[in-house]
Amino acid sequence: MGLPRILRNNDRVEDATITSSGEATGFPDDNVTDWKDYTLWTGDSAQSHWLKADAGSQVTANCFAIAGHNLNTEGVTRISLDGSNDDAAWTEIVADFAPPNGDDTIARFFTQETWRYWRLDIDNNAGGAYDPEIGIWYVGNYLELPRAPRTPHDPDHINDKSNIAVGGQGHRLGVTLDYSQRKFNYNTNLATQTFITNSWLPFRTSYRNSNFVWCWDYENHLSEAYLMGMERPEHTTPYHSKWRDLSFQLVGRLIE
Repeated sequence: MGLPRILRNNDRVEDATITSSGEATGFPDDNVTDWKDYTLWTGDSAQSHWLKADAGSQVTANCFAIAGHNLNTEGVTRISLDGSNDDAAWTEIVADFAPPNGDDTIARFFTQETWRYWRLDIDNNAGGAYDPEIGIWYVGNYLELPRAPRTPHDPDHINDKSNIAVGGQGHRLGVTLDYSQRKFNYNTNLATQTFITNSWLPFRTSYRNSNFVWCWDYENHLSEAYLMGMERPEHTTPYHSKWRDLSFQLVGRLIE
């Protein structure tokens, strides 16, 4: 079983200069840096598209993610990630792969690379003009948690936010669904002091009130990557003998 990974640790796109193959009016390319899956970059009806990040100098990364997109719906057949130091000669980092069905969040991992320019190529095999949308594009490093989630845990926990109409005699008249959320509870009592001090607390300081991509088992469930955030304001890591407890609750919008 692969360990859980959080994709938002040293964000290389957030402060980079973003350009693209083209953008539709009102949907600029730098929308992909704000970590909101509802503010979109939209391409401008071409037959091939790309997003490019200029970090200004060489930076390292070992993963990338895409969230809030329509790539499968729009007929995209191939996505890849390339790197360059001169914006002319490009090296493939992540080879072509197809976007998932259902336009689910995408996460990919690779051996650490160091480049100034990072380019996301989006192609539909020249099948005609198309309009890809992307809400979030992340290139950076992941935080790997020290243990798998303690069992039992439920990666398919869903919480519906709905209004239930009840009649005068208690009859259930109907349900209006407002939206649905995915939830995930993580806990372990075997986190080391070194991990808590050097890795978890800096991450928590920077991102506890932000969105990030959660991948609970990158080896066996890579397709189950989700845009989530911390649900509760309490963040504790109490001592447990020589170990530290680490627990948190995540929540994110359900895409069906």
